[in-house]
Amino acid sequence: MLAAGDPARADETGAASDSSEAPVSIVPQGVDKSFAGQLPASPAGGAVAGSSPVPAGQAGTGSTGAGDAQGRTVSGVPGMAGDAGIQVGALGSVSDTTQGLLSDAQGGYGDQMWQGGSDAAALAGELGKLPVDTGSPVMADMTRRLLLTGAQPPQGAAQASPGTVSVQGARLEKLVEMGDVASVLTLSADSSAANDPHIAIARARAALASGDHEAACALVPAMPVGDDPSQAQAAAFGLELTTFCQIVKGQKDQANLSLDLAREEGLDDPLFFALASKAAAGITLKPGTPSRVDEIDYALIGLANGPLPVNIVDIAAPSLMGALANRTDLKIDQRIGAAERAVSNGVMAGTDLAQLYQSVPLGAADFAALKQGHPAQTGGLLRALYYQSIINETDLAARADLLAGGLIATGKAGGYQPFVQAVLPVLQGFAPSSTYTRLAPVAARAFLYAGDLPDAQNWYGVLKNGGPSLGRDLRELGALLHVADASMQPFDAGIESADIGADVHSDIPDNVAFAVLEAELLNALGMSGIPALSNASLNPGDALNGVAPDRTAPQLPSSVSPTGSLGETVLVSLIALGRGGPTSAAPPVVSQAVAVLKAVGLENDARRVAAEALLARSRVGRG
Repeated sequence: MLAAGDPARADETGAASDSSEAPVSIVPQGVDKSFAGQLPASPAGGAVAGSSPVPAGQAGTGSTGAGDAQGRTVSGVPGMAGDAGIQVGALGSVSDTTQGLLSDAQGGYGDQMWQGGSDAAALAGELGKLPVDTGSPVMADMTRRLLLTGAQPPQGAAQASPGTVSVQGARLEKLVEMGDVASVLTLSADSSAANDPHIAIARARAALASGDHEAACALVPAMPVGDDPSQAQAAAFGLELTTFCQIVKGQKDQANLSLDLAREEGLDDPLFFALASKAAAGITLKPGTPSRVDEIDYALIGLANGPLPVNIVDIAAPSLMGALANRTDLKIDQRIGAAERAVSNGVMAGTDLAQLYQSVPLGAADFAALKQGHPAQTGGLLRALYYQSIINETDLAARADLLAGGLIATGKAGGYQPFVQAVLPVLQGFAPSSTYTRLAPVAARAFLYAGDLPDAQNWYGVLKNGGPSLGRDLRELGALLHVADASMQPFDAGIESADIGADVHSDIPDNVAFAVLEAELLNALGMSGIPALSNASLNPGDALNGVAPDRTAPQLPSSVSPTGSLGETVLVSLIALGRGGPTSAAPPVVSQAVAVLKAVGLENDARRVAAEALLARSRVGRG
């Protein structure tokens, strides 16, 4: 099967079987049986659920001329600020790669984004390296925009040759891995799935994740044949889907033959063999402790309304997070964990997570324990406790303190990103005021993290009036705003250089690390007059455990330049930043990504990458 680490929204229902026999238990030993129950029937909603693809040059231009299809507006992409409704138009006869769900005005990268870069084969290979499920807000947003923009295809064959992946196939596979099942189903509705096995695989996975077994099984004829399933993931998926669909149709003899073939071919997937063997032949196998559950595993368990592993949220493909969040038979902390993971990937709204937080049964003793500083809850349940305490508090000053406490606690213990998205509407309801002294730096940090620069600036204004005791917060927040949006703060290179120099020559490691990265980023953004610390200003002893610039860090490929395609510049920058995103990438890599993004005219994206990286090295708002 395809490796877990794949995202998507989903739901699961058992498909009707041709057999009249009652469902049998197909859950092997080693899988916990405490969460058995009927799977919900409706898939989790998404930003683009039910929308139709838009050819490049229609929604992408924002034109409503006579030659354009009629359109309507549906909800925007999660995580995008402002009015970012998605314009949906009637689909004409267009190439797969030109279909998109975002116009330029809605954050798309334009229908020419692949022109001037690599050919189709090379681009498809690069798309396969794109990291998803990173936990980085800016990377999730940029990745989703890149994948949802309809663009003219690059030079080269639009259709993949045998053994290779097309651009559209690679694009849809990444959307599945990111968790955007609704968009995959929309964009592949008119794709040539019958002629492109990777498009067929992506669509089948999305169908399984949304509980549509019939649609998934209709794609079996398009699965790849002839490859070794022990070596080729696509071949392994095709063989497993074939077996699953034979089980669904009650064709147990054929399913057993398929399982025998899979064993002979060397397929290595103990959980699949255990689940399928139990369903097809009543044979109980011991798969050991499952380390992953993908879409086919989940569907096999669902056929019998079976129980799930106790750690399902940790090991399930991200494509299943929406389904898990909606399952009322799961423990509420598991549902919250699934929803938080989906929010982190940008495929579930923070308001949906807030509703789950609100549904947790809590009592007066729980709220009292929180106010006394010793709550019994941890993890997602603690975040739910904070959320309910904040919502239920009627005194604004007390609410502000609870909000600050919740954001500080999640910043230390984990779950900060989804919690910020859940409480953002509450935070936006506060008018910045010196009355809320404790909240001011915490709110500024949260708004910066969420990309809400005007509100961050307003809370910075509160800090500026707070006196010298807030000096460090003022210093770092001012620097962050300079990096995030130069137009919001008058930039004085002399003052900034003096602040950087003072930090670099201090004896405080955190301050040195902050200043070194700040200088790198300001230089990458083209801010003149800033010392080039990365060139020679630091002694070897100033490396600070790798926080200072590391000249041995991997560099962005030389092909990333303003002369290449805009889309490929975004793509290779995201690949270079890696799964850890800007917060974990080496400073030289971050600064190079910032520089090339700015060079191709994507200054807002460049500054968001820079701000996220610098925010990770800032103490402001951490308590």
